[in-house]
Amino acid sequence: MFSFRQRQSDESSEQSMRMMLAEAIFEHSLSACFLLRGGKIAECNPALIALVGGTREKLIGMGPDQISPRVQPDGQESAVGVQKRLEELFRTNRPVCFDWMHQALDGSPLPVRVTLFTVVLAGRKEVASVWEDRRDQHAAQQRQKEVDEAVRHVRHSFSQALAEVSEGNLGVRISEAFPKDYEEMRQDFNQGIARLHDAMLNVTDHTRKVRDTSAEVVMASDDLARRTEEQAASLAQAVATIGTIAAGVRGMARDVKSASEAALSSHDSAEKSKLVVSEAMNAMTKIADSSRQIASIVGMIEKIAFQTNILALNASVEAARAGETGRGFAVVANEVRVLAQQSSEAVKNIRDVIAVSRRTVDDGVTLVNNTGEMLADIVRNVAVLNATVGNISVLSHQQADGLNEVNQTMGQIDDITQKNAAMVEETTAASHSLAQEASSLNRIVSRFETRKQGTLAKAG
Repeated sequence: MFSFRQRQSDESSEQSMRMMLAEAIFEHSLSACFLLRGGKIAECNPALIALVGGTREKLIGMGPDQISPRVQPDGQESAVGVQKRLEELFRTNRPVCFDWMHQALDGSPLPVRVTLFTVVLAGRKEVASVWEDRRDQHAAQQRQKEVDEAVRHVRHSFSQALAEVSEGNLGVRISEAFPKDYEEMRQDFNQGIARLHDAMLNVTDHTRKVRDTSAEVVMASDDLARRTEEQAASLAQAVATIGTIAAGVRGMARDVKSASEAALSSHDSAEKSKLVVSEAMNAMTKIADSSRQIASIVGMIEKIAFQTNILALNASVEAARAGETGRGFAVVANEVRVLAQQSSEAVKNIRDVIAVSRRTVDDGVTLVNNTGEMLADIVRNVAVLNATVGNISVLSHQQADGLNEVNQTMGQIDDITQKNAAMVEETTAASHSLAQEASSLNRIVSRFETRKQGTLAKAG
């Protein structure tokens, strides 16, 4: 009996302690707790009062939906949601946990984690509710949501802008301000696109200039190639002509050498002729002297014939005086006179012949003298000619050597010109390729719109 009473006393004491503990937890718990009876708050702890605001008396009798917004964030009406959670609790007879948006009496949002469970108090089954304050988590979630929304907005804006850029529109700008943490990115993007826009403008301008310049280079290269071909052909012809001239000069050098040898031989012959003429002049002088001597002798003979004629005449006179005795002497005297007359006539003829001979000899001497002078002039002229021909021969050989060097140089120039022509062809091909590349680059650059600036529509 004592043992049973003691056990009852112990059980009563334990229940009393539990009740005291439950009351202590209820009163001092940091979590909001309240008791629902008939769907209304029948009791609440100070934590709920502190969380919701107001007083205990004001909260008693209010339903959970009355300290909630009319509609939950998921679109469900709060009254309907409360009823569903209670039905679930009674149906499963197990604690029900869920997130719920309550609101304080001042209307401020009050996100909580709700735990519903049943308790038996004084033999009655009651519904108890415990709230876990989720405002910090909700605020963090809200901030994360805002961050996510900002990121979505930023991504959408960048996506639109980059889509425009991919289409070649470099005038696009993001005009709508980003959230503070991302505003610098927007400004950097706009500045970067602006710089790219300016750079592309410069590229477009320079590409246009390169295209125009390459076109001019192509024209100049084509003209240079044409003129180089003409120059190469002209140079080849000039090389051939110079070769012909060189051959002619070499032949002329040989001819000049032969002429020099002939002039030297003529000089020798002229010198010999000069000697012969000198000897002839000496002979003619001797002939003139002999002619003068003969003329002197003939004069003496003429005097003798004259005296003889006079003597014969005197003898005839004396014979005539002598008569018959002097007849024979008269005949002889007459014969002597006839011979004297004949001698006188012969002397006269001889004198005439000698005079003609002297004139002829004098003319011959004059001619020989003139011939000597002319031969002397010829010798001098031949000497000058020989020297000139020698100089011409030397110059011809030098000219021939020079032309050979010129011909070799022209051959080298021709080779260089041919190589230059080949290089010009390569340059022309390269300039055509450059022009094609410039046109291709211009077509690529022209895909970008650089003449206008646009703004993006507000991102959704």
